[in-house]
Amino acid sequence: MLFEHHDVFATPADDTPIWRYLDLPRFASMIMRGSVFFVRSDFLGDPFEGAIPQSVLEQVDDFVATDGTPIHRAVIVNLIRGVKGFRERMLVSCWYMDETESAGVWQIYGNGSGVAVKSSVGRLKDSLQTEYRFMIGAINYVDYKTATLPLGNLFWPFVHKRHEFEHEREVRVVIANFPRPVEGDTGSEIADETFTIPGVVSGLEIKADLETMIDDVVVAPDAPDWYLDVVQRLLDGFGVERQARRSELAAVPLWDIDEGQLGTDGQQSPQVGSGGGP
Repeated sequence: MLFEHHDVFATPADDTPIWRYLDLPRFASMIMRGSVFFVRSDFLGDPFEGAIPQSVLEQVDDFVATDGTPIHRAVIVNLIRGVKGFRERMLVSCWYMDETESAGVWQIYGNGSGVAVKSSVGRLKDSLQTEYRFMIGAINYVDYKTATLPLGNLFWPFVHKRHEFEHEREVRVVIANFPRPVEGDTGSEIADETFTIPGVVSGLEIKADLETMIDDVVVAPDAPDWYLDVVQRLLDGFGVERQARRSELAAVPLWDIDEGQLGTDGQQSPQVGSGGGP
């Protein structure tokens, strides 16, 4: 495990439950390849991923260095351009943080008939098998028209998102594909092979111990019966000893009952009759 504590990343406690919602092909890929896919942040679909809030740009004339001297506008412009380019070098795995599953997230990320893998922050830390250092942090949701954030580290924009995405309750795992120091480098252009992880196109697969990572496997509430069977066969076929189950959102409410079916606490009795025995 190469988990790295970092001041920018607010890492939840190890026992914090987290979920990864996947369609069936992505779930199958995870199980068959024994890996977690880290996508480049510029492929996440949010044009504001890694962006600097508008309010920060409006305060550019107020920026000063630690010694109190003003920071030239050109420095700020170069910083913003650097953050935009850095989007290609941030590799991210996104998880939903909550005790229970979410009906809304099922619809958005499971396409209505997906699979949810439940883990925890600690399980995820321990399961990733990589030579690359990674950080874990909960996302801060802010109003990008009014919010400010520090500019002293390139990671800050990548742990903030617009408040319209607050329903995601995201915890993200991040691997930063930094360039390696090269002797005689002028800094004018960085060749791909000089990066820590060369050849990254859309993302990177990281091997994972699925027995360690996976706590529970849940199938979407509206998925057909055969879907649950396929998911279980995948788990069994690749040695992941977990019993897939249907979402609790698929439970059917009790309407047509009589008094004899109720226990003393108002819940349905395990049997109907006067003897109390089996």
